[in-house]
Amino acid sequence: MNLIEVNPYVRFARVQKNIPRGSIVGVDHRIFFCISGEGEITVRERPYSIKPNTFLFVKSGTPYQNTSEADDMILLAYNFDLLCKQENMGAPLSYVKECDYRTDMLVEQRLSENLNGIPEVIYLSDFYKKETFQEIIEEYNHKNIYYNERCGALLKDILICALRSNQEGLASLQKNKGEAILAYVREHFDEPLTNASVAEHFSYHENYLNQLLKKQTGYTLHQYLLEYRINTAISLLRSGEYTVSEVAEQIGFSEIFHFSGCFQKLTGSPPSAYLPAKSKRKKP
Repeated sequence: MNLIEVNPYVRFARVQKNIPRGSIVGVDHRIFFCISGEGEITVRERPYSIKPNTFLFVKSGTPYQNTSEADDMILLAYNFDLLCKQENMGAPLSYVKECDYRTDMLVEQRLSENLNGIPEVIYLSDFYKKETFQEIIEEYNHKNIYYNERCGALLKDILICALRSNQEGLASLQKNKGEAILAYVREHFDEPLTNASVAEHFSYHENYLNQLLKKQTGYTLHQYLLEYRINTAISLLRSGEYTVSEVAEQIGFSEIFHFSGCFQKLTGSPPSAYLPAKSKRKKP
């Protein structure tokens, strides 16, 4: 995603009490920033809790609706295009009911390929740009010279900060998921773990699970599990308290030959090389 191309055109900026009930679609992009009250906005059947300082971006063509129990949200709301084009500049555009929506209604029929990475939804529970949001409202209402340019520049700053915060949040979430998987593997390393069994435990697809671990550790699940088992085996062997076969069993290998092969492949030495001298007489 290349944000250099982004040059927002703020079509409408206002203070808004709630949003309509019933599923609706914006033909341009929408941002809502809550300044008071609480509620809930559902986007594509996923509910988002709204409270003061909550930020919600909804990409054009994406259904959303007010699913709050009460009507006490006060929002700063913005309708805009990502790319300011002369032919698109004009009066504010209202939403349409989802049942009446057609894709040919979209203002930006085709965005640049460089902007395909803009997500359908960006949700930030505590965003710090309240003053910038308010400045856009003031610029839009006063309509001083160059107000369009000023509104666009301020909104681009908001978008960049929101996308950055969103990416940091996703990275943190993925890290937490990865750490949970690694903790599970370390706790159950002596059991017959497989990609399928671990993925099922966390309700993930096997490919997604391996992508998480690869990104966080540089290893696939199989590689991480094998290295953890062998490192544990080395500690047990060096203690001199167990035979090679006992160590193999303790770390989850049912066959000593398989254990010995994996051990030598990873360390370059057979398991017996790590036994203390007095223990090397023990038969595996």
